[in-house]
Amino acid sequence: VRRAEMGHDDHHATVSTVQSFSERVSISAQHMVLGVAVVGASCALLWWNERRSVLAAKAYSKVRKEVVHVEADQILRDYNGRLVHLTGEITDGAKVPVVDTLFKVGAVGQYLKLKREVEMLQWKEEKKVTKTDHVGGKQTTKTDYSYKKVWARTRLNSEGYHLADSHLNPPMRASCAVFQAASPRLGVFTLSSAAFDQANPYQPAVLKESSITAAIPARLGERDNANSHKETVFTKADEHWYYDSDGQEIGSLRVRYYAVPTNLVVSVLGQQTSTGAIASYPTGVEGFDILSLAIGTVEPQTMLNSLVASNKILKWALRFLGFACNCLGLSLLSSPLVAGLAVIPAVSGVTEAGLTLIIIPAAFSLSLGVIIPAWLCAHPLSLLVVAPLAGLGAAYALGYFATE
Repeated sequence: VRRAEMGHDDHHATVSTVQSFSERVSISAQHMVLGVAVVGASCALLWWNERRSVLAAKAYSKVRKEVVHVEADQILRDYNGRLVHLTGEITDGAKVPVVDTLFKVGAVGQYLKLKREVEMLQWKEEKKVTKTDHVGGKQTTKTDYSYKKVWARTRLNSEGYHLADSHLNPPMRASCAVFQAASPRLGVFTLSSAAFDQANPYQPAVLKESSITAAIPARLGERDNANSHKETVFTKADEHWYYDSDGQEIGSLRVRYYAVPTNLVVSVLGQQTSTGAIASYPTGVEGFDILSLAIGTVEPQTMLNSLVASNKILKWALRFLGFACNCLGLSLLSSPLVAGLAVIPAVSGVTEAGLTLIIIPAAFSLSLGVIIPAWLCAHPLSLLVVAPLAGLGAAYALGYFATE
């Protein structure tokens, strides 16, 4: 592969790459091997998804008659180990104010949770690729690189940028975090951390402080030792707190807070333990224990219906993902054909368009060919109906063709 730099300015660069016909054929062979792996993984995903979906449906159906409603103001030992449903307000048994341990700030009022969202201004690389085929099979690839400033919650990996030296993102000196009540309770019951994590009706929080400070690592270039810490002052603008008031310098931070208020009414579905806690309820189907929290007063059957609906959404999402992966895998498998016909650009373009029309229905048929037998294996009783019908259909077809 031969590369030619066509020029660049401070925030833009263009690179031209030329591949010979033999190089394209060699790369297409690698793509074909990758395509086999992608198709195999996709079919495995589709098969696993059908089994997972059926197991989840069985687990949720099994417990519908097992759930019992209990009051949140008393613990009845007779229900230890049972699947229980209760409704009430979440309170903090420890009654300790929730504060940000890094910035040492809290919100006005009483809150169960305080979420800190931190964003850093950094460089983001964007690429625009244009490919041109030539007679004889050569291909020229023109790549335009451009850079812009964006706010992001995690550091963008700039080491692989084309103009990395002049667009290097510094380390994140603070990150997003959640601070929450030490002892969440629902009436006299203790909520497990897994249940409490589902109580997330966040709303913008008003801080008690008029300014915030924190000892955070200095930015690259601010000190000889980049890991040193300094007292940093943040100033408020719009709904954020900014380090660097203009917010225009790479490495600038901005912070925003959200909170979950106390006395939040929720409904919980889970196992009552002997210690008076609400934990995951084992359904007997591995991987599908039940521990669900809903905001407001929600009936137990409605909560179970929500779990069933979520399972169906996930099932169809994974089916679509498997179909998309099959499209990608079949496209990779066809790479040698596209490369072989690249000697004539006009033919190559028509071939790629035609392959697209073939790959999509082929991927759909392949996905369906995995989903149907996987579904039948997950529903053994269905085979008692499908197998005889398939046998009759095959016998009729053989008889018909023999007669003809």
